Amino acid sequence: MDWKQNIIIQLQKRDSSINENQDLLSSYHDVLNRLFATEDKLKSLQKTDLQIELTKTISEFEILKTKNQQLTNSYDLTKSINEKQDKEIKQLNHKIKRLQDVSNKLNDQISVKIEENRAKSKALDLVNDDMLALQLENNLMNEKTKELQAENDQLVIRWMDKVREDAEKLNDANAFLASARLERNI
Repeated sequence: MDWKQNIIIQLQKRDSSINENQDLLSSYHDVLNRLFATEDKLKSLQKTDLQIELTKTISEFEILKTKNQQLTNSYDLTKSINEKQDKEIKQLNHKIKRLQDVSNKLNDQISVKIEENRAKSKALDLVNDDMLALQLENNLMNEKTKELQAENDQLVIRWMDKVREDAEKLNDANAFLASARLERNI
């Protein structure tokens, strides 16, 4: 074989090989084009997904920011209320202390009054005992007075009887004297 034929054969082999590889190359280009298209689509989807995710994150951030602001406002309000309540508690504690002092003073005064009442009660009991004793003595004196009055009445009656008797005797004696004087004068 000569060199021309050899070149032709090799060219034919190459052509046949190229034709065989042409299908493979064409398939490769198709796969490669699909790969690039898929990659572009994936990037686009990733961008879209990232944008959606970013939008979600931003919206969640805004919600959290709003909640944080609300919580901060609520905290400030609660703090303000707590400060007012602390001030009121201090005032109430001060008032309670003053009232306790007043209560202690009143309890002391009550204790003194109770002791005074006990002393007065004892004195009243003594006065009542003395009064009962005096009433008993008075009753005894009244009885004795009644007895003496009755005895006096008896004595007065007896004396009156005696005076009447004496008056009658005197009258009789006067009558006798008067009759004796009349008889003498006659």
